[in-house]
Amino acid sequence: MPRCTSRWTRRVSWIVVWCAMVAVGCSRPDPMPPGAPKRPDHKHSHGTSGPHGGVLAEWGDHDYHVEFTVDHQAREVVVYLLDATAKKAPALDPQLVTDMKVTLQNVPGPIVVELKYDAGRSSTQGLAFAGRHDILAKEMDFRGEVSGLVKGTPYVGAFAE
Repeated sequence: MPRCTSRWTRRVSWIVVWCAMVAVGCSRPDPMPPGAPKRPDHKHSHGTSGPHGGVLAEWGDHDYHVEFTVDHQAREVVVYLLDATAKKAPALDPQLVTDMKVTLQNVPGPIVVELKYDAGRSSTQGLAFAGRHDILAKEMDFRGEVSGLVKGTPYVGAFAE
């Protein structure tokens, strides 16, 4: 039985294989979903502290930022939800932000502090969420994570004072 090895057949076969490889190799990855960790090559245009003097943590790929502040005397933590620039409150109804909490990791525990929306402290410079715990009276640099849901999407960001 004769083999079908004409030049034309081989060229067409290679063209089909090449096109398939290009199509698979050049497909773009899905964009990062909200709440996903930031890209390692990501450059920040804002500083390391927020408008209230606290340390910043990023939520998602610059979707939001959170600013961690603590008042040792009052044994209270206030976390401000900020926009992508980390300078002002996001254009967001605070009722769409739920399950806010701080997990302190460099204390015996770890300790989770539930946060509630604080309308009195909220302003154009951030939506405030506050919580209390006795461990916050300790004069130290805290390290941990701030987590919550925005419109049902989970976010988490690490901070270190």
